[in-house]
Amino acid sequence: MKNFRKFSFSALLCCLFVTANAQTNKNSDTSAKVEPSVTLNMKANKLDKDGGQITINQSTVENGINKVGDLLSRRKQRKQAQTEVSQPAPAPTTPTRTEMAAPTAPSPTSQAPKSSPKPAPSTTADAASYGGDWKMNVTMQEKYTNSGQRQDAPGNCEIGMSLKIVGQQLAGEYTWAKGGVCGIAKVEGTMTGANTFEAVITYTGGCCGGAKMKFSGTFTSKDAITGKFKPDGLPGAWCETWWATVKGVRE
Repeated sequence: MKNFRKFSFSALLCCLFVTANAQTNKNSDTSAKVEPSVTLNMKANKLDKDGGQITINQSTVENGINKVGDLLSRRKQRKQAQTEVSQPAPAPTTPTRTEMAAPTAPSPTSQAPKSSPKPAPSTTADAASYGGDWKMNVTMQEKYTNSGQRQDAPGNCEIGMSLKIVGQQLAGEYTWAKGGVCGIAKVEGTMTGANTFEAVITYTGGCCGGAKMKFSGTFTSKDAITGKFKPDGLPGAWCETWWATVKGVRE
């Protein structure tokens, strides 16, 4: 600290040095180069207890200024180092949603295997339960004459039908008829699905012997049938077949 104050004092005296240097240059020969100096008689003080003379020249001032600059630079460096040490360490950053890893979806192989669908009920077992005695309500729209003519013929009749189903084969016969229609015929067909069938009705009695109609139907339940009649070829002499809708119920 003592040296720093001496250097500061030397810097303040630079003004005197500059003034003296200017005066000396003015009075001296321009061809001679004399380094100006200033001598001061110093009394004893806090900086120098003994006092004495202090001679200040250009070299002394330059050296003092350089030392003061070095001292200030070192002080600045120490202050910066202390500031860096006193600063708290940065807090750990929390990862954002996008930085966080998304959960890995299970691979298809790791997923539980899907249960296989249950097999459909046996067609044969279901179809067999549709056998039995049925009453068919027939609503006729058109008739087909033995001359090959198709004519409007609205009307209604009832037919009793006994059916038996073995495997995929459907067989049966008329058991009675009402409404002016022949009541002697056989039924032969095939189950085309779990509850659907296609059959041919063939008349075998004295009336309409040999005439045929196709019968396509669906068992909508254990006790109900819906279907359609339509002619299958020309009917025999004195006979007519029809296009009609059929609704049956179990007897």
